[in-house]
Amino acid sequence: MKKILAGLFAILLVFGVVGMANATLYTDVNCEGFWFDGDNTSHTWTFNLDNDNLLFGDINPGDTINSAFLNIGFYDDLDIFKAEFGDVLTDSLLRWDNFEVDILDSLCSINVLGQVVDDHILYLTIERNYGDFGVAGAEITGCYTTPVPEPATMILVGAGLIALAGFGRKRFITKA
Repeated sequence: MKKILAGLFAILLVFGVVGMANATLYTDVNCEGFWFDGDNTSHTWTFNLDNDNLLFGDINPGDTINSAFLNIGFYDDLDIFKAEFGDVLTDSLLRWDNFEVDILDSLCSINVLGQVVDDHILYLTIERNYGDFGVAGAEITGCYTTPVPEPATMILVGAGLIALAGFGRKRFITKA
């Protein structure tokens, strides 16, 4: 009987360790570059963390997103005498008003946790105000956790396993 209880305790311990939540990294990359000039004044990218093929991670609707940073890569055609200006919006919220794209390539980062925590979707819109510049791509990175069974659930599973073991033992003893 002690061996059976020790075995059941070991199983419960394994289930308890497996059920612990750990933060998992994710990255959703949108490599669709875009060039802004007189003909192209606005473009929107969509990040759907539940349905996109993520570079890292596998977020599901029930998962909790703990951090989310949007990284945007800008570049310029090195026309030194012209300035380039644009607006950056996430979910229609103006994040950068009339920002200037530098001559050198640049990577900008925005904390967007508040915008993806509920629906796991982010819309990035960039609008050209003046000049010409490009967006090399954009990505969302961060971490998320998956739901963990409650301790009461683990106790019920353990009680069920103990009952099955006791029932099997009683049946085994009566046959012998």
